[in-house]
Amino acid sequence: MTGTTMATQSKTSSISEPIGIHAFSRSAVGYKKLRQGKLSEDSSKVVRLKRTTICAVADGHGDPRCKYSGDGARYAVETACEVLRTVYETCYTEAKGDYSLYEFCANNRESFIEQIIRGWNKSIFLDYLGKNPAYAHEKEGMLNYLDRLFHPVGKLSSEDARALFAEQDRLEELRRKIAHLYGTTLNLVMETDNFVLCIGIGDGDIISVQGKEVSWLLPPAEQFSTKTESLCWQPQKAFDAFRSVIIRKTKGKRRRSKLFDTGIHPDYILVSSDGLRNSFVDVDHFGQKLIEINGEKEEGYKSFYGISQSWIEQLTKDSLYQDDITFVFLYE
Repeated sequence: MTGTTMATQSKTSSISEPIGIHAFSRSAVGYKKLRQGKLSEDSSKVVRLKRTTICAVADGHGDPRCKYSGDGARYAVETACEVLRTVYETCYTEAKGDYSLYEFCANNRESFIEQIIRGWNKSIFLDYLGKNPAYAHEKEGMLNYLDRLFHPVGKLSSEDARALFAEQDRLEELRRKIAHLYGTTLNLVMETDNFVLCIGIGDGDIISVQGKEVSWLLPPAEQFSTKTESLCWQPQKAFDAFRSVIIRKTKGKRRRSKLFDTGIHPDYILVSSDGLRNSFVDVDHFGQKLIEINGEKEEGYKSFYGISQSWIEQLTKDSLYQDDITFVFLYE
């Protein structure tokens, strides 16, 4: 469209910022939405701590029935980053480096997922009350219900059990109706000098690029698929759909004879909504572009930092689906 200005959002950290893991994010409104005067339904967040960087990307569902999905994506990245920020502040010590943090993350990934599901559902419910104050009388009961998610029910009499389950069913039906309006995916990464923690539900990508090797740290969704898992699903179903992995980085020269060496030390990690990969004809072309970007490693990715915003704006304009594109770029 002649004369149209590409609407974007850009969140960056200085290229020379003295932290262990650098990060910057880029986001472009899908060109089709831009022409219609609509906003992006993606969201991203980067939290830079002393020796750790946490980031998240969420892609709100494009279904017209999910009319608050942009808000859902925003609450997803805020909730997820806050969960891992709290973990870092609780576990990281200068004396032990990130060893205690690694051990805690390795042993508690399921707990992090439960906290994300509970926290997101609370946030979107409170947001919904702000938009629909007629439901204010449900606040106490719903928040109590969400607090008890994933907690086993204690021993009850038959009568008390029937009453409790009937109330839970009623609240779950209300939660389901509200959550569907805010439906979103989520991909979350914590990277330190020594390990990478990845957590995700739905499509989008968490990709490691190391030399000329491109690896998905979580299994990728099918390209161009219109079906995806969602944070808005029934809590136990959403929990089951989450995937997570913790990967120790190999330090120094690879010694493949050592079974405990992973051979992984990414040059960079890319966390993105599916709009980025789907802007390419196929996965091979996408992978080739990621390797080309890694050719700028020696210059600190300065060229990519400078042109990446205009790059994704052009990608969404030229692509088949003209979808929103959001990514976070992490590197040492």
